[in-house]
Amino acid sequence: MSSFNQKPRFASRPLEWLTSGGRASYAATDRFFHLLRDEFSTTEPRNLFNEDVAARLLLLRDDFRQVMEHPQSVGVLQRSLNDINPLIRAIAVWLLSKHANRFMLLGIEDSRFDYSPMVRKRVARALRKLQARELLQEMADEYPDDETVQWFAIWKANPKTYQQRLENFVSTVDQTNAEPTYRPSRMPLWFRDEYWSGSPPKSIEYMRTLLKRIQALVHG
Repeated sequence: MSSFNQKPRFASRPLEWLTSGGRASYAATDRFFHLLRDEFSTTEPRNLFNEDVAARLLLLRDDFRQVMEHPQSVGVLQRSLNDINPLIRAIAVWLLSKHANRFMLLGIEDSRFDYSPMVRKRVARALRKLQARELLQEMADEYPDDETVQWFAIWKANPKTYQQRLENFVSTVDQTNAEPTYRPSRMPLWFRDEYWSGSPPKSIEYMRTLLKRIQALVHG
């Protein structure tokens, strides 16, 4: 897409690139998504699943990385969750998951009942990554025929306790070839310089006299 083949990529306007502040990052993300909508707008939903779309999106990976690095982009991404294009909504969920955490989902949970399977896949992946098990279970109950959502909703607890897993790890670590942490040095004690054998430091009276003489020579 020629609109994005520019240097620098993420902010085409020199002033925004130089300032790189919150307003510049927000405006750059907003402009990026406008171009993204224009490029991938289609009346045929099935055209969004072909290999050509994936290859074209791969060329924009540098732009996506910069969106992930700027927290000011969150506002644009949240607004894009209501876009009419399911591809834009899926991309917005994916990028929001890079800014979200388990305590702040940033609105990703509001898209868990999206009608598009592509968006639900991204939402389920993000909720599992963010450990939102209850919300993910709600998706699984709502869409029992969606294999992707069901796969992400499967959660199997580890049958072993922490003590058992720790003992298993210790037993698998080979200690036979481990070298001791402390061992005596085989190098004899030596000194490169005997710094204590020099002349003693000058006294305060001597330094004061020297400074007064320098001052007299400078000022006359």
